[in-house]
Amino acid sequence: MLDPGSGSVVDFDLVNGGITLDLPLAASAMLQADVVNGTISVTGLTLADAVTTPRSVHGRLGAGDGLKELDATNGTIVVMGR
Repeated sequence: MLDPGSGSVVDFDLVNGGITLDLPLAASAMLQADVVNGTISVTGLTLADAVTTPRSVHGRLGAGDGLKELDATNGTIVVMGR
């Protein structure tokens, strides 16, 4: 589980493969997830002010402290609350 603390920035960029990010249920960050060819799923977390398309999910977790930016060219992005 990734818990880098309030206000932190996490930035993953991947060309081929998948990203799985486990976050605490109380995570506070802006989430930006984008794929070119692939899928995105967010489960177990409440995403406020969400803007979703088949290739992107953007929104706020908690108070929105920090940034979690995930980008994949060919692959899947999975964000799970634990």
